[in-house]
Amino acid sequence: MGYTDKNGKLLPNKKYKEIKRGSGIVKIPTNFRPLLPFTDEIPDNRTFIKRVFINSNDWQAFKKGNGFQSSLLKSGLTNYGIGIDFHVFKD
Repeated sequence: MGYTDKNGKLLPNKKYKEIKRGSGIVKIPTNFRPLLPFTDEIPDNRTFIKRVFINSNDWQAFKKGNGFQSSLLKSGLTNYGIGIDFHVFKD
C-alpha cells in the first residue's frame, strides 16, 4: 500500500522522513506503517493520527490547526480512505 497517482499506480516514496530538531535532523522510518489513500467522500474529519514528536504522542484528529504542518491537509485531504466493495453473483 502507499500513495498513488490518479490512475491508481503506486508512487515511489522515501523510506524515512527528515524532521529538523534542535540537535540536528532526525530520520523517522516510514516503512513500518502502511501509507493509505485519502478520500474526499467523507465530509467530516474522521481520521485520527498519533505521532511521536507531536502532541506528546497522543491521538488527535487529522485536521488543520492541530499543531502540525502537512501537505495533505494543505491539499484538503483529511480522511484515510479504507473500504471494500462487495460484488454478489448469482448462479
